[in-house]
Amino acid sequence: MSENNFPSVDGFVMVDFYADWCEPCKWALPVIDVVIEHFKGKVLLEKINIDESPEIASEYKIMSVPTFILFKDKKKSGACEDLTSLR
Repeated sequence: MSENNFPSVDGFVMVDFYADWCEPCKWALPVIDVVIEHFKGKVLLEKINIDESPEIASEYKIMSVPTFILFKDKKKSGACEDLTSLR
């Protein structure tokens, strides 16, 4: 995925902004799997590594990871940064 085609499809897309060194990002993986399975066929998951795509992270003002943004038809619909309630 590049800045030119982000998000890449219409419909619902959940974007996971993460970093390989981020422990909370690793903790969130099982929750992401459950959400995607629950909404299978309705929500697409795209992952953005902030270290590999800093331009996209900057454009969406990602200040901490993990951050999740929900898009509907390529427009931002919601966001979540605080995962403390998921523990």
